[in-house]
This record gives sequence, C-alpha cells and structure tokens, in this order.
Amino acid sequence: RLVSTMYQALDSGLQANRESSQGERRLAYSSSFVSATQWHWGHHYNNHQERFNGSGKILKQHDAWNNENFSVVKNYSTEFNLNQATVARAAIRRCQGRLLQFYWNHRGRDKENEIINPAMIMIRDKQIERTIASNRFLFAAWRAEEAKAPTELFMPSFIEARSLQLVTDDSIENHMLTELVMKENLLIGPDEPGGGLRILLQNRQSSPGRVRFLLAMSGTQLSKKQLKMVQNEVIKILREKKSPVVLLEGDVEL
Repeated sequence: RLVSTMYQALDSGLQANRESSQGERRLAYSSSFVSATQWHWGHHYNNHQERFNGSGKILKQHDAWNNENFSVVKNYSTEFNLNQATVARAAIRRCQGRLLQFYWNHRGRDKENEIINPAMIMIRDKQIERTIASNRFLFAAWRAEEAKAPTELFMPSFIEARSLQLVTDDSIENHMLTELVMKENLLIGPDEPGGGLRILLQNRQSSPGRVRFLLAMSGTQLSKKQLKMVQNEVIKILREKKSPVVLLEGDVEL
C-alpha cells in the first residue's frame, strides 16, 4: 500500500480546493509526471546461483547484490509474490505535447484484500461514476503540439483488448473491443516482448494548442449514450481547467 501510494504521488498531484465544503480530493489540472522504479524485480528469486563480488563463492540463498532474497516476482518472473495489479501498472511512454494529467486506477489489493487508493471520474451521473470507479481505468490529458510521433500509452498484460472501451476528445470506441484496432489516428496492439497492450493516439493536423485526452476503461460495458455523456462531461471539465479524476476515501459503494 505504501509503495503504491508513492507511485500515485509521483503520477499526479492534488488540487487545493478551497471552494468545496466537501473537501473533494480532485487531481490538479496540471501536475508534473515523475517516472520512477521502486519495486525489486528479482528474476532469480529462490533460484540464486550468483557469484559473490567476483570471487569463487556462489550464493544460493540470497542475491549477490545486497545479500537479500526479496522480489515481487517468482518462478523466473512468471508469477507474482504480491497482487499483480499493484505491481504491473499502466503508464504513458510518450506524449505528443505537454502532459497535464495522468492517473491509473489500478484497483490493486493490499494484504487485507482492500482496494488501494480508488478513484472516480466525476461526470454528474452516479451510475456511470460507480461503473467507471469499480473498474480499472487510465486517464491522460495533454496540450497538443506539432510532433511526428504519437502519444503512446501502455496497459499491463492482465488488461485484455476485448475488455476495453476508449473515449477521447474526438472519438469513441463504443463497443467492447473484440480485436486489435487500427484507425487513422488510433492504434491498439500487443506490446512486445513483455506482454500487455500499446495504445497510440496521433494528434490531428488542427490539434496544436488543443487540450486532448484519453480515457481507457476496462470492463465497464457502458452504452453508446453513456460514453457520449462521459466524453461531453470530460471536455467540459477540462475547459474549466479542472481534472475529472477525484480520489475516493474508500472503495466505491455499488
């Protein structure tokens, strides 16, 4: 839970909301994104055969780096020692402009099996808010600039393409994706070699200076009408220079 919260803090900041008597924990409209690696990925966990400091001594119980046997993965990186969703995260790799906001609602669980740091998209419809909040979603917003390379985002391997629904500022994938998608400005494909999905979104020629966004949701099954409402509400909120992402004190009540 601690490391997951640290990642969340590196991803995004909170906006000081003095106007709200509810003290809502809304993400800042613009917040620096800091990339970091904190987890110890020990490929040889419980299978050490490592030479100690270049000597002839072979360590079998601990690693030769710091004499520990600690890792979030086991069985040569094929299984996890912790809840996978708290370790394997979505991320933004490249941004075709200036990144304003990023959030990954991973819905990972701690040792007490409680959801860690859940969030919601606030859009004035409680049913839709609950549906999105109770599933994994990625939200990113950026101010578009002229650049040849597209915005690129990564989704971890436990997210299946057929479970995704996508909403951007100018397009909607209003059906559960049953196959990989390639359109004029959108590509969803496998991420090699480690697995997962790669989403590429290309700015249109008329985009420079425009605030763009991508909301990728897994397992939501929203209708076309509901997705259109989400799109309109997010556009409106961003025009008000706010973030649609609000952190919850506890898990969403279904």
